[in-house]
Amino acid sequence: MKKNNIYFIYFLTVYVIIQYIWWTYFILNIDQSPFNSKAKNWMIIGEGSVFLFIIIFAFSRLIVSLKKESRLNEQKNNFLMSITHELKTPIAHNKLTLQTLLKRKNIEETARIDLTEKVLAENTRLEHLVENILTATRLETNYFKLNKEKFDFYILVNELIKRYSILLGDAQINVIRNTEKTIVNADQSMIETVIINIIENYHKYALDSKEFNIILSTFGDRVKCSFTDMGEGVPAEFQRDIFKKFVRAENEEVRTKKGTGLGLYISKEFLKLNQGTISFTPNKPKGAVFEITLPLA
Repeated sequence: MKKNNIYFIYFLTVYVIIQYIWWTYFILNIDQSPFNSKAKNWMIIGEGSVFLFIIIFAFSRLIVSLKKESRLNEQKNNFLMSITHELKTPIAHNKLTLQTLLKRKNIEETARIDLTEKVLAENTRLEHLVENILTATRLETNYFKLNKEKFDFYILVNELIKRYSILLGDAQINVIRNTEKTIVNADQSMIETVIINIIENYHKYALDSKEFNIILSTFGDRVKCSFTDMGEGVPAEFQRDIFKKFVRAENEEVRTKKGTGLGLYISKEFLKLNQGTISFTPNKPKGAVFEITLPLA
């Protein structure tokens, strides 16, 4: 329960006790003189006004609470629908590919390798999806132990770009290093997850733009890494909430893109645990810019 609600309950409790004492005293000392009769009328009007205010306030809080609950239920339903879709698609794809490999015994080596790589890429994406779901659950329970170590952020970015090269296809990935200071002290597996989530975001929403710029620089005692694309960008109505859990830039009933609404939420929480930050700004004329920062070692 929020602190404001607790304070309000305390206020109401004290108010009711004071009024109970006051009305008890008033009833025990009834005086029908004109002066006291007028005072009683004003007191009743005052009490009525206070109770009317309380009723209006409580009703408005109820409406806000119901709207919030409705929005949360919609997000959860979207999440369940997205999970169903996200799990079924790679499983069906891998099944079809493996059946093709079994049936076509004389398939050319290059075609066989191509199909196998696609299965591996889908399997990697599926593995990351399951890991994100488990991670979101663990974040709810604060069940995380940081394993900080020194590592080169620039090298990590390049390794992950190479690992996801099949997923990125023929997109032009430009990693630009504007600083020699790229050693950070953080939980490497968490930072890996952050970068992977941003790469997958590019794959889902901006792969058609064919260009993805990753620029490393420093300011003060922090390393800054910006990920810039020229894709669809994020609709204005979703920009404020994109780092919240379950938030996606479309409704699941008309889904056209993959995703669960967990990636950016996890990224923000992981960076927070490592004293880092993540922010979003629209790119011009179109696209998105995600910027993350981490303390230098």
